Amino acid sequence: MLITQAQTITIAFNANVQATQIMDNVIQAAEFEYIRPALTENFYEYVLQNATAVDVIDSNITESDGRVITGKQLLTDLLRPAMAYYVKYLALDDIWSEVTERGGFALTADNALVMSNAQRQDLKNQTLKIANSLLNRMIDYIRKQYDNNVTKYDLYKNFSGSISENEIIGGFLITTKKPVRIDDESYD
Repeated sequence: MLITQAQTITIAFNANVQATQIMDNVIQAAEFEYIRPALTENFYEYVLQNATAVDVIDSNITESDGRVITGKQLLTDLLRPAMAYYVKYLALDDIWSEVTERGGFALTADNALVMSNAQRQDLKNQTLKIANSLLNRMIDYIRKQYDNNVTKYDLYKNFSGSISENEIIGGFLITTKKPVRIDDESYD
C-alpha cells in the first residue's frame, strides 16, 4: 500500500481517530479507485514496487517561458495527501457508525453535538473536494514532468485503458467501459 493508517490520520484528520477505525481494505479501495487511474497502469505499478525510490525520482523542470519549477517528492508531497483524503472520504461512514450482531448504531461522544445527516454529507462532500483538488495537483505535476521528457516519468500514460460511456436504455442509465489508449486522449 502507498499509505499507512497512521499516515492517513496524520494528513487528513483533525481529531483523535484510531488507526483501527481505518481498515486496510478501505486504503486499498482508495488506491485502486482513485490513485491507480491517475498514475496510469505502468507508472502505478512502478510506484507501487519502488515506493522508497519514488520519493527521490523528481527533478526540477523548466517551463517554456524559462521558469524553473522545483521538484517535489511525488509520494510525500503529492500522492499521499490526495490518497489520505480519499481514504478519509471512504472511511467516514465506518468511523461514524458501528455494525454488530445487534444491528447498526450511530456513534456519539460525550460533550459533543451529533452531526445531522446534512452536516455529515457536507463533510463528505468537502473531503471529496479536497481529495480531488490534491489529486489534480499531483496529476498536473506528473504531466509537467512527463511533458518535459523527464525520463523517470516515461511509464506515465503508457498503456491501454478504458473510459466510461453512459447510455440510456429503456429508461435505465447503463455505464459501460470502452477500451481506449489513454495517451491518445488530450488532457488540455
